[in-house]
Amino acid sequence: MSHIRLPKELEDFKQFVQNRPELVQRVRNKEYTWQQLYNIWTDEGHHSSFWDQFEQSLEEDKSTSAFPVKSDQIQGIVKKLADLDVDQVDKNLRQLSKALDQIQHLSHQFQQQKRRPPHRGNRFPF
Repeated sequence: MSHIRLPKELEDFKQFVQNRPELVQRVRNKEYTWQQLYNIWTDEGHHSSFWDQFEQSLEEDKSTSAFPVKSDQIQGIVKKLADLDVDQVDKNLRQLSKALDQIQHLSHQFQQQKRRPPHRGNRFPF
């Protein structure tokens, strides 16, 4: 499978975004769309005053980040774990277990039918 190369302008925007993790968070929070940010980047350039609000967070991230995992990723995981309904997970696991038991039972029945020799009775009993 060949690797698809993005146009240079898109590669540059991608690198620009990777250096500003708050942009990803803002898109996830539906404050902006990628298209809106890309249009600002292409129309006004990367030196636009619009990007100044993200520069501060970039500096803060560099100074406080000792691990390669971003804090927004950790917060997302913690939030998902906090929202997790353990009773619902247990119920789903029990249902899955029952379904797997049924499939195993059916599979066992089909294997037994294959092992039985075919009935070779006389087609014309009279």
